[in-house]
Formats: sequence, structure tokens, C-alpha cells
Amino acid sequence: MVYVVRRGHHTGLALAVADWPNRNGSVLANFPQARYLEFGWGDAAYYQAPDPTLGVTIAAVFWPTPTVMEVVPWQVVAQGVEDSETVALHVTDAELQAIAKSIDDSFVQPISATGNGYNIASGRALFYHARGKFHLFRMCNRWTAERLQVAGCSVRPALIMTASQAITAAKRCEGALQVGL
Repeated sequence: MVYVVRRGHHTGLALAVADWPNRNGSVLANFPQARYLEFGWGDAAYYQAPDPTLGVTIAAVFWPTPTVMEVVPWQVVAQGVEDSETVALHVTDAELQAIAKSIDDSFVQPISATGNGYNIASGRALFYHARGKFHLFRMCNRWTAERLQVAGCSVRPALIMTASQAITAAKRCEGALQVGL
């Protein structure tokens, strides 16, 4: 099972730690108590700022900027988070492995943390150096849609810009997956 998680205007993917293929991975070692890990990709300056300024926002949208991966530990995916929504995707083992590999490939190797994220009930999120550049046509919601495409969803990532569009694509995908069972 893969979860598409919307938190405000951002989306990411959550997987059960038990389903992660690389059990010896350095990211897993940083979250020994987590049952699930949520992965999100975004602009390094904007994503890590508690209160992003207008200048940071403009730079993130209009210029290709460095990126980070946020990893959030959960006991229950996005439990207790305001303005959030979660869609569960029932994927095959092969699709789960492909998504996990795609997420893993988003990290700069060797994996290294850039800083602490937000403190939640099940632990502190961490940010890691990521591959790719962030800009208006390559935002977090497109990154999420690209992972949905890896799962076999009929989605056009280049057309996904908002969190609502990404969640809608996930719902359509889950509906199609259920019909295919």
C-alpha cells in the first residue's frame, strides 16, 4: 500500500517502513520508531523555512533551485494534521518496489541530511539533499504525480501543478486499480 498525502498545498508519498525494500538504508536508520515514512520533494530554501518570505517564494517558482527530500515519521499516516488528506493506493508488490526505487533515486547519494524538519507526535522530520531542480513547471505535486505514473496510474505529471490535482489523480488511480481487481 502507498499513501498519497496532501498537507496544505504540498503532496508526498508515505510507505510502511516494513514495505521499504532497502532495509539497511540510512534513511530508515534515522527513524527507528516509525511505522510509516512520508517522502516529499521540494525547493530547498522554501521547504525548510518555517515562514518563507516573498523573495524565497518567488525564487522557488521562477528560477530553477536546489531541492530537498523531507522524510516525516508516522505511526499513523498524517494523523492529527490540519488541512490534510490521504488517499490509499492498493498497488502490486512490483509497483510498490518501483515507487520505492523512484523515491530512493530522488535522494542525492550518498544520503546526507540538510537539517531538521518539523517535530510531530511520532518524531522529528528530517530534510535530505535531493536530485533535480525546483521551478514553476517542476514542483512537488508533479514529483508526486511522477511516482503515481511509476505505479501504473494513468496520469500526465506535466499537467499536475496543485495539491488538489495530485490528490484527484490519486483518487482516480485508486478507482481504476479497484476496477482492475
